[in-house]
Amino acid sequence: MSQPDNTDRFTGLADIYAEHRPTYPADVVEALVDRANAADVPKVAIDIGCGTGIATLLLAKAMPDWAITAAEPNADMLEKARVTLAAQPNVSFANAGAEALPLDDKNAGLVLAAQALHWFDMGKFFAEAARVLPPGGTLAILYNNRQTAVSVVLAEIESYLESIDPSYSRNYRARDIPALLGSLEAFENVERSRNVWLKPTSTDDLVNYFMSRSMLQPLAQKVGIAKLRHRIGDIADEHARAGMIDIPFATELDLASRRA
Repeated sequence: MSQPDNTDRFTGLADIYAEHRPTYPADVVEALVDRANAADVPKVAIDIGCGTGIATLLLAKAMPDWAITAAEPNADMLEKARVTLAAQPNVSFANAGAEALPLDDKNAGLVLAAQALHWFDMGKFFAEAARVLPPGGTLAILYNNRQTAVSVVLAEIESYLESIDPSYSRNYRARDIPALLGSLEAFENVERSRNVWLKPTSTDDLVNYFMSRSMLQPLAQKVGIAKLRHRIGDIADEHARAGMIDIPFATELDLASRRA
């Protein structure tokens, strides 16, 4: 089965996404940068599915001597990325998807997909990553994953969302990425970094974080956006202390090198 076109999923969500999605821990970014810099490759990177530029901004600051392309197929998200990254002279922009990377063969030292792999046609994306990376070049898959299994408030919110529509699942992006990368003939030296951390979050911010997710838009159409926001807020309020909740995340970085 082919992957559906997800280009328009985040239309209208760029502002709320940029304001309420978390950034990535410094030590994870450092591990990514160290791996990329260790290889004798072109200092050219692409953040594909860059969204509003959250990960791209970290790369641009940590790798000032690299030319970085922020690539995103959704026009709203790409425009917000232009604002986010306006002060970064080493960043250019491309309205492009993961299945046709806007780079020449063997011209990229780093291909990054942050919070985006599940939206790609993965077969085509991995083939494109293999095409643009020279031997030793780095493929990086980065996620901030909610730790729903250890959070009562997250579990209750997800149970409510699943009750609205049986086709919705909290596990929609669950996959064994190290095993997936390890199965690819074009790549080797698979490595995972994992950082578990807590994000102090107000109840309002938690509601907006959930509403920034494209997966909730069909649910909002079913029950109404006001009702959806109100119920998520009620669940958050039940578990908050002084209006705040610590939300657990695991930042997972999976790296692989282009095989010679």
